[in-house]
Amino acid sequence: MTDEETKIFCKKCGKECFSVPPRKTPSPHYAEYRCSDLTCDDFNGFVQKPDSSKNNRKSNLKLKKQIPEHLQNNCEICLRKIELIKQLNLVMQVHHVIEVQNGGTDDSNNLRYVCYQCHQLIHRQREVVSHYNPLINYDK
Repeated sequence: MTDEETKIFCKKCGKECFSVPPRKTPSPHYAEYRCSDLTCDDFNGFVQKPDSSKNNRKSNLKLKKQIPEHLQNNCEICLRKIELIKQLNLVMQVHHVIEVQNGGTDDSNNLRYVCYQCHQLIHRQREVVSHYNPLINYDK
């Protein structure tokens, strides 16, 4: 990690994290942040590819401002309240209905406010559907 990069600290123990190759391979992720304390070794998020166009995208906080306030009280998928999500040590994330890489925009009508678990579920489901998409004949 260079001085130019922002340092990441472990959410669990507070020690500095370092980037390592993803544990699950193959992986769509460039690398992941792990706690430098080997007794903790907590996962602290994914590292973006250095040349990724995603680096220019808006942060989750900036995107959240585009979500109507009345929709920020719970996950739009599982409907759990923010208070419960925080008790479960989960975070809320902004999801693009149509992914940016597929022409989606940061307009509020393309954004959903979802908990981490539901966000992961959405993207896993997309992977499954996109895998079988070439086999589906929509004309029938």
